[in-house]
Amino acid sequence: MKGKKALLIVAAVFILPIAAAKLVLEMGLYQGGSTNNGHLFAEKDMLDAKWLEQQGMWRVVYPMPDDCGEACKYALFQLGQMPTAVGPNRDRFASIILTDAGQENVNQVTAQLSGQKEFLVQQIDAEIARQIEALPISHDGEVLYLADPLGNVIMAYPIPADDSERIAQGKGLLTDLRKLMKLSKVG
Repeated sequence: MKGKKALLIVAAVFILPIAAAKLVLEMGLYQGGSTNNGHLFAEKDMLDAKWLEQQGMWRVVYPMPDDCGEACKYALFQLGQMPTAVGPNRDRFASIILTDAGQENVNQVTAQLSGQKEFLVQQIDAEIARQIEALPISHDGEVLYLADPLGNVIMAYPIPADDSERIAQGKGLLTDLRKLMKLSKVG
């Protein structure tokens, strides 16, 4: 009798935790933690951005709206600061401004960025602009995107309205970028 009881106790010690874990997962009670600060796209939502310049590098991409308001000016400032902020990984990073309008908009962007040579201005066509607008996170052009070296837009960072939230968002973007660059052997 003692042998059967000991066997049941040993079996319960090993089987009960497995059964409890399976039950928790099946009932959806477990919420996996994440350490990213931006919105990470699911694989099905990622944008294949092979058309994006600076292939093989990590890129922060900003689709420039037609009218550059306060959030736009913040995004341009942040794009100008990012190459310096990534530090020794500067040669693995690029800031890119996308514009879908004609040369007029490119001139406007260039004028607003006077003296800053830390990023590229890339002109895109209407089809690419539609693809960007179709992303799950697109706050009327007020969002920064993170693209990996393989040519995928993988994360989004909507630009908040409040200045303190913008600063926190900028720090979060930089934290995510540094972490990805540290862990990645690509780019």
